[in-house]
Amino acid sequence: MPTDITKIIKAGDMLPPSIADAWFGPGNPIPPIAPPGTDPRTRNYRYNENIQYSPRKYSGFTYEQMRALADTCYPLRIIMERFKSRIASHEWEFRLRPEPGEPKESVNNRSWKDARIRKLTKLFELPDGEHDWPEWIKGWLEDNIVIDAAAIWADRDSRDEIGALVQIDGATINRVIDDDGRTPMPPYVAYQQIIHGMPAIDLMYDDIQFTVENYRPNKEFGFSTVEQTALLIQTQLNRAVWTLDHYTKGTIPEVFVLLDGEKYSAEQITEFMQNFEAKLKGQSGQRQSIYPIPDGKIHELRGKELFEGFDEYMMRIFSYQIGEPVTPLVRGNNRAEAQQIDDTREESGEVPKLKFVRAKINRLIQSPFFFGFDDIIFDWKRSETTNALEQAQIDQIEIPLGVTTVDEARVRDGKAPLSDEQRQQLQSMHAAAKPGKEEEEDGANEPVSKRAQKKNTSLLPFLPSGGRMIERSRVSRY
Repeated sequence: MPTDITKIIKAGDMLPPSIADAWFGPGNPIPPIAPPGTDPRTRNYRYNENIQYSPRKYSGFTYEQMRALADTCYPLRIIMERFKSRIASHEWEFRLRPEPGEPKESVNNRSWKDARIRKLTKLFELPDGEHDWPEWIKGWLEDNIVIDAAAIWADRDSRDEIGALVQIDGATINRVIDDDGRTPMPPYVAYQQIIHGMPAIDLMYDDIQFTVENYRPNKEFGFSTVEQTALLIQTQLNRAVWTLDHYTKGTIPEVFVLLDGEKYSAEQITEFMQNFEAKLKGQSGQRQSIYPIPDGKIHELRGKELFEGFDEYMMRIFSYQIGEPVTPLVRGNNRAEAQQIDDTREESGEVPKLKFVRAKINRLIQSPFFFGFDDIIFDWKRSETTNALEQAQIDQIEIPLGVTTVDEARVRDGKAPLSDEQRQQLQSMHAAAKPGKEEEEDGANEPVSKRAQKKNTSLLPFLPSGGRMIERSRVSRY
């Protein structure tokens, strides 16, 4: 065997004879058909694939079919709309990327003075000039969840600066690929918008941001939440039609009554039924009452129960797939189960989606193809779902440790930083609260909880959540 196989392999030769011709050996590989130096392809695309311009031309479901499934499956639509509203309710901000070791307060001060951040904030409050942020991001999430093809067009002014971020229908975008199967970079065409079934507009990579969340190397387009649950959605639709037919198109009576043929003639039974139906005609309320029938045996054919465990199963699948808690849609849960469901919701759906949206907006902001501000970061503010007690506990831990300053916490809650007078008062309280030598010796034997209370008491009047809440948090914590 040659000692330097690397040279043999890099030269494009076959396997060494000692390997290829070994006893029951692997044999030489078939010579490649591609010209020498050809790069590997991202996938085995079809010959002349760019000529077939219809979006999702080789996929099982079209964009129109997925949208129809999402619009007609009412449980999925209810869960999806609630999830979109939850994401849109989160507060966001732009800030500068911190330098290594730079404190948060310094980053905030630099960010407040940066004109680019003020400009970006104003732009994203009304991204397309027509829809505000909640409307705009809910539209983006709609195409992201239903068809996994969200597209944003960067509308530029005469100076080639982005003045608006306009959402366009992702179902009208057809990808163009190069010989490696990747998206061509400018100045070549990367996408085509298909209008009325024909290519209408050529778009370059820096014209739109075409986002696919569930990327698969062997596919041209994504794999949306609706497409992943398409079979279950179709099952639910058939079940909904069956339930509707129960009330509108049912042909089988709910009850049969068997009468003794020896006691009653056919004429008597017919006369009884005609009189009975005439009495109940148009009286929907009386139809639910009980009427005695002599010598009649009742056989109930259809039950009143139209909902069963399968309905809850569908709700749980849809809720878990999207990331919305299923608690309001299923039978009662105890508090521990409800808390577990809420925790699962955050881990499986809301947090990943928030991170994905943040990554895509940061890509817009930092990419040289769009804004090119690589030192600016888009991020979500601290969740507003944190209640006052939880926030007080966080402040009580972080402020004494120096993780957060009192001024940062006050600004977060919409209050002004400490004045010089308040700062002097705080320092005086710190000095007064500092134990002497004898007190330190006596306090060494006190429990940790009491020492912590003494240490943090001086901060109570200045913390943003208020001293009373801090006191409550300390009691609950220890």
